[in-house]
Amino acid sequence: MGHVICFDFNNNNKNLIFELIYSFHMPLFMFLAGFVGLKMNQKFDFKITIKYIINKFITLIIPFLSVGLLFTYYYRKELTDLFFHPMKLGYWFTWVLFFIGCINLIPTFISEKLNKNKALWIDLLIYGVICMCFEIINKISFFPKSWELFLSWDQIIGYYRYFALGFIIRKYDILLKLITESNLIFTVSLFLFCGSLIYNRYYSFNRLTYLVVGISAIFTCVYLFKKNTDIYFGKCFEYLGQKSLDIYLIHYFFIFAISIPKLGDFFANGENFVFQLFLTSGISILVIALTLFVSKIIRTSNLLSILLLGKI
Repeated sequence: MGHVICFDFNNNNKNLIFELIYSFHMPLFMFLAGFVGLKMNQKFDFKITIKYIINKFITLIIPFLSVGLLFTYYYRKELTDLFFHPMKLGYWFTWVLFFIGCINLIPTFISEKLNKNKALWIDLLIYGVICMCFEIINKISFFPKSWELFLSWDQIIGYYRYFALGFIIRKYDILLKLITESNLIFTVSLFLFCGSLIYNRYYSFNRLTYLVVGISAIFTCVYLFKKNTDIYFGKCFEYLGQKSLDIYLIHYFFIFAISIPKLGDFFANGENFVFQLFLTSGISILVIALTLFVSKIIRTSNLLSILLLGKI
């Protein structure tokens, strides 16, 4: 829905739906990526590490290159924007996720060596130090500007913390139990999330408020999803979650094929929240349906599944 507003309506300036979605959707995705990122209790040696990196390269970088190049050619975009712009024509997520996954091997290996008894405070210290090192590297401009653009370094630094949070919560059952069963944590998280959104209506997000809204939204969504997995609505989201990478890789082709800037101008002149919600939901459902249909066709070919969807 956020991409429909941004690219189809060309309207993301103080748009309530856009602000709502973009306030937490990437922190949530990175959290989920960290949550399912590694098998728990897996011992790492050189062979397993290399295998992990190769699998992630096939799953994330191969589709980035193949689908990204197809998109660049089809819509006649600049090739430099795919490789030397931090957003990479929208395909930065798989690129950044690959590097975040590889970087996360460092604290994982350190924890395996120094925290054999699985003390939560030690892992929090290890991951906290890694996040602080990122901030220091960013402050001193460790990489040349061209390399920062190539790596999408700002995204790596900004989103690694959510990936690490998902990884730690998956590792420690007590934390997972807290955010999925504690109604108090859910209530406080929901309050902080809504409060941060109201704050953003009058002031711009800063790093602290963005962190607060991201984490509070994560806890809120995880709690709600856990409580609703047995109903149809929850099962639909569970299915879409399993197909999320396919949707992400393919949906830009349909998003850019739809362009209704006049509707964006109409919405810019008034909130029309309910109408926007129904219209963007309808277009989003159509795009998702078309994306899943194309994904189904691609998956019938083993070679295309690897090249375009990273399926091994």
